[in-house]
Amino acid sequence: MDLKKRMWQMSLKFIYSFLLVFTFSLALKAETKITILHTGDIHGHFTNNDSPIRLGGIAKLKYKIDQLKKRHDGHLLLDAGDWTEGTIFYTLNSGEANHRMMEAMGFDAVVFGNHEWLVGPKELYDGFVAAEFKVPVLSANLNLDKLPKDIKLGDYMKPYIVKELNGKKVGILGLSTFEMIFDPFFEPAQITEPVQAALRFVKHLREVEKVDAVIVLT
Repeated sequence: MDLKKRMWQMSLKFIYSFLLVFTFSLALKAETKITILHTGDIHGHFTNNDSPIRLGGIAKLKYKIDQLKKRHDGHLLLDAGDWTEGTIFYTLNSGEANHRMMEAMGFDAVVFGNHEWLVGPKELYDGFVAAEFKVPVLSANLNLDKLPKDIKLGDYMKPYIVKELNGKKVGILGLSTFEMIFDPFFEPAQITEPVQAALRFVKHLREVEKVDAVIVLT
């Protein structure tokens, strides 16, 4: 395989691993369109230092996202979790720099993945406080009741948010990874079975919040 073709394939793999774009019409009316810009498993890789040919990095990703936002007026920028853990952006000062990067990207919402918790709830909370993090962090299947009162993760976490796009209400529901192997990192918070949580909150979103569509971010 020649070098040019190989570089092209590597570029495609990078783009699709970091940014997925979905445009769909709501069942309500064919002309109601929403574009979802979606990332996942960023793991603090905000530079392109790991790429031998300088692929990727947050600057290029932000540039592309801004291009797509200008092209689509009804858009959402969402991350499905594991935006932290993996680089120095996460290890310094409880991940403050990592969270500031995510906020600078302009995310509408992110979901708690399992890797966010690898430092434990206290460090996770301290990082949010240090960064003055304002991006909604979603999880409908995390129980924070047993956390010490000084760890106020509930100030940052919500089960869902509702956004109005092109005149339609869209509910965005977050569900976290449900794997027993990660339970010790969550303690004393508890992760619960996601299906029942999803059914309960989808019902609430449709009947109480009166949304026109529900997006499950997980």
